[in-house]
Amino acid sequence: MVLPDSWLRGLARGLPLLAVAVLAWAGWLARLDRIDARSPNFLMVPLQVEQVSLAEVYFDVGQGLWAGDVSQQNVVPRQEPMVRFALPREPIAALRLDPMMGPGGFAVGAPWLESATGRVIARFPSSAVTPRLELATWEARGDWYEATAVVGATDPQVWFGLGTPLRHARGRPWGWWLLGALALIGLRTALGRTEAVRTRVRWHRVVPRWLGGTVRTGARWVWRALVGFSVGATRVTTGRVLVGAVVVVAAQAWQLRGIGEGIDWPMWDEANFAGRGADWAAGRGVLGELHTGPGFALQYGVLSWWGEAGQTVIWQHGVVKLAVALMLYLALVRLWRNPGAAAAATVAWAATWFQLQYPTLLYQAAWVWFLAAVAVIDRWPLVGTLLLAWAVAYRQDYQFALVAVVGWLGWMWWRDRKAGGRGVADFWIRGQARRGESVVVALAVLTLLLGLGALLKGGVTWGGVGHRGWFAFQQHYAVQTAMVRGLSDFNPYAQYPELIAQDFPGATSLREAWAVNPGAMLRHVQWNLANAAGEVVEYWRPAWGLAWVVGLGGALAVLWLVAGGAQTRRGAGGSTKVEPYIKASSGAVVLLLGGLLVVGPGLVVLAKESYLLPALALTLGGAGLALTALARWWPERGRLVLAGLGGVVALSVVGVVVATPAVFVAHAQSQPVATTAKALAAVWPAEGRYVLVGYGASTYETYLGRDRARGVEPVNAVSGNSGPNRTMAQLLEEERPWAVLVTDAWRQAADVDDNLLRERVATGRWAVRPVPGGELYYRLAR
Repeated sequence: MVLPDSWLRGLARGLPLLAVAVLAWAGWLARLDRIDARSPNFLMVPLQVEQVSLAEVYFDVGQGLWAGDVSQQNVVPRQEPMVRFALPREPIAALRLDPMMGPGGFAVGAPWLESATGRVIARFPSSAVTPRLELATWEARGDWYEATAVVGATDPQVWFGLGTPLRHARGRPWGWWLLGALALIGLRTALGRTEAVRTRVRWHRVVPRWLGGTVRTGARWVWRALVGFSVGATRVTTGRVLVGAVVVVAAQAWQLRGIGEGIDWPMWDEANFAGRGADWAAGRGVLGELHTGPGFALQYGVLSWWGEAGQTVIWQHGVVKLAVALMLYLALVRLWRNPGAAAAATVAWAATWFQLQYPTLLYQAAWVWFLAAVAVIDRWPLVGTLLLAWAVAYRQDYQFALVAVVGWLGWMWWRDRKAGGRGVADFWIRGQARRGESVVVALAVLTLLLGLGALLKGGVTWGGVGHRGWFAFQQHYAVQTAMVRGLSDFNPYAQYPELIAQDFPGATSLREAWAVNPGAMLRHVQWNLANAAGEVVEYWRPAWGLAWVVGLGGALAVLWLVAGGAQTRRGAGGSTKVEPYIKASSGAVVLLLGGLLVVGPGLVVLAKESYLLPALALTLGGAGLALTALARWWPERGRLVLAGLGGVVALSVVGVVVATPAVFVAHAQSQPVATTAKALAAVWPAEGRYVLVGYGASTYETYLGRDRARGVEPVNAVSGNSGPNRTMAQLLEEERPWAVLVTDAWRQAADVDDNLLRERVATGRWAVRPVPGGELYYRLAR
């Protein structure tokens, strides 16, 4: 059979388009396979419970069902009845569900296994769900099984029957689609050798002449639009700066969706800030000494007017992270004079692990005010100085940058006095103020002054720096030593006295430690210095699933910095002249360099990422200025090409940001602290104030309310107290607690004899219920 020439020509025209579509489809399937290959599978279990519980799925991958092969999730009543358990990508011989660790009721449906991208691997029939242990009732209700555990149950169990070992899904057939695309290309090549196609198919015949002209004109318009968009994005106007601010805040808010269900409540320092703030707001306490971050406690206190401690922690994450994104953007606009590049770099930062998921917010909260000072200090010198002073109320280390800024103010006053300046007026504003700008600044200053008044009224005092520094050094020296020596079973935050007594015998301060063993301190500081650069680079580690956002955002910032780096043209012949930068931004430069003084104490304690944020601002700002300077020698045509590429990358960034999954939903953390706090709240008396004993009790008293609970730490090293730990008998006799929280962390840090608690449970006066990582013993009556 011979096809007509017209058919052959039509086929030759359509095959390239079909090949491109098939190639795109193969690429998409390959990307999904790559995501699945790097991620675990997920067992989706329809599960509803009557009380807060820790649900566990045990899986057998060749070693039987044991505690080492288990996936855990916290389950809360009345939440979405679908629980995801991460499973390894290995053949699984058996599955067991432990829906709770105590008595109560629950309902469970037939589960299914799916990949990280949502591809269903296997579905279980309802008959595969069968009761196993400690279940008093088991009834089928539609697609669900409703069950009740026996009285006194400690581990009710459900069996998921497997006919054959459960395996991970085979890869998608993207290779076959790729071969299909190659076959289509080969067929088109073969058709090109036929007489009908070779003699008749030309561009003006495949596409009519008028349509070809339209396509070429449209392509030119699109390219010009991309170039114009990029060039416009790199120029500073009030409108463009405001649009960039909206973009970065919206991008950060989009990445934060689902945060309430995706993070655990914090322990230790962060919870302490929430508790101090709530006490201050309720008139029960003071904000504390300056070195303890009273400004951050005040911020928690304001939030506590609208919610409980657990809620304020989640709100604080949103407030701080949005503020960081906005202030970083404004600081970069001030430094780079390039709103587009600043927005691109900020969008990349908004997708990093540190920005999204670092649990302690104090360091970022202080950094907000430092960045705000960078953004305004050259325009409003006194306002910038006041913002930096406010950062000292969060992290006292910023006082060193404040000293540098005060010196800059003195130099500016001397310089302006010689030049016949306006005197004090030049300290308030440089240049002419616009009315709207003045109103915003006045409101900001009024807010800061009110905050300063609240700090003074809240009892903020000066002192205790030496004790705090020694306490921090001990713990962080233990952390660094444990990493270097590979001490896997060593808890540096609870067992550091043993190591300090060994390396610094008899020392009770940093000065005494230096006198006892200067070599150890020097080695510690040298290690910190050697690792500081790596910690700054580590800031840019992407959050789960957001590597493309970080990569494309960074690439876009580079393209727009180079494309917009030499736009100011003056003089004849189109010569390029860059604005004298040091004179226009001397305050910001001094402030950034002063940030190096801020990280100094961190290098003595431990060079970890949270202490080095001012260094990040300096390196980021300096890198952008270097690219801007190099752009002076970039040819005009090359700059336009980069601008066009920047427009393409900008569209890609928008698409990737919108398409990325919600980090806090797709990669939700387990919530042992929140689960334990809710279990405590369920058994805690509604009236009166009672004692809780346990490792981390000073954290849980915050979530219960310090007017209702007083936490007693059984491990003295945790709270910085010297002396031997009290025994369980002493704690019960002296503290008379309402509840005792016995966890693995307590057992690791000290000897725990819980036989006395078990005896009390046996008498019927006390009860016990499981919590993540331990047991909660509590009274049954006052």
